[in-house]
Amino acid sequence: MRSMLKKYVRGCLALALAVCLFGPCPAEASTTLQFSDFSSDETPPGDLTAIVTFTVDDSKLIIEINNTSAYHIAQLYFNTDESLTDLDFSTSPNPDWTISGSGASQEERADGFGLFNWLIDFGSGDSRLDAEITTLALNMPGNTSESIIGNKFSVIPPGDRPAIAAMKFEAGPNGDSAFGATNTVVPLPSTCLLLASGLLGLVAVRSEDFKKD
Repeated sequence: MRSMLKKYVRGCLALALAVCLFGPCPAEASTTLQFSDFSSDETPPGDLTAIVTFTVDDSKLIIEINNTSAYHIAQLYFNTDESLTDLDFSTSPNPDWTISGSGASQEERADGFGLFNWLIDFGSGDSRLDAEITTLALNMPGNTSESIIGNKFSVIPPGDRPAIAAMKFEAGPNGDSAFGATNTVVPLPSTCLLLASGLLGLVAVRSEDFKKD
């Protein structure tokens, strides 16, 4: 009876592990971009820093912008698949903030980094983003997954460099302004990999228990 129980437990663990490793896994909850890899001029890229996280929640796109620089952020450029056809603010943001663009074409130009699908413009003066965390809630029509965000490079006119997202940084030290861009997607631990690791650990523990019996 004890032998049958051991085989049953081992079989269940093996099945769960196989499903986790080889079966379909849920998509990551968000995409996080780390700025800045590049600068559009002589401004050091390391001065143009920010962390931008895109999270899809049903028909909402939540964008969290953490401005860690000594600049104001005036604009955010990013790319998506063409399946994202429209974006608009779902809450009442600053009236100077605007969204333009389309997932179907890259026409929003960030100097030095080419053309992007989308541009969120924060205006000028006090409406720009200071060194703090700002959260935007946007409406998205249709069924859209977070995998469409930050998944392709900008279109490159002659002389420009490719990037997956760009920002316009303004009013920095000595009044400096520049475009900063990134190709860095911050990796998130996969839920399936974490679960698989846990199951492997459980298998090891149970094996040791069985040996002691």
